[in-house]
Amino acid sequence: MGSAEQLRFIPGSAEAVARLNRAGLAVVLVTNQSGVGRGYYGWEQFEAVQTALNAHLAAADAFLDGWWACAYHGDGTGEYRVANHWWRKPNPGMIEDAARELNLDLAGSWMVGDRASDLEAGLRAGLRVIHVATGPESADTGARSCRDLAAAVELILMPLE
Repeated sequence: MGSAEQLRFIPGSAEAVARLNRAGLAVVLVTNQSGVGRGYYGWEQFEAVQTALNAHLAAADAFLDGWWACAYHGDGTGEYRVANHWWRKPNPGMIEDAARELNLDLAGSWMVGDRASDLEAGLRAGLRVIHVATGPESADTGARSCRDLAAAVELILMPLE
């Protein structure tokens, strides 16, 4: 996504993140950014999207503990032309780096995603995974599936509340 104007929020998602925040769980965004890698837009535009996302979350008293983005892609340009980079999902590099930086317990963590590559990255990192059916593709990984992030948060918090 190359502009903040294109950002669309799934109803209830910011409130779901706020629930995780209140429960004391770290919320981390890991995202492939082939648009940056392919030169369709730059990091400035990506950061503008992140700023808009952070503002939307803040309005619901929610926040991200961190975000990791990977621009490496087999069809990338310049330094980003790297096939199968360790950070690019479905590889677990971004997740493992976030765990190191934030001192997270991967075995006690979850990956919630709408793409098979999200879930595969989570599984490769040793996380439990939940598929949310809000994205463009179906994930056939045998993972639990929920209609949206709010329902996924219900599953995650079940043993905590």
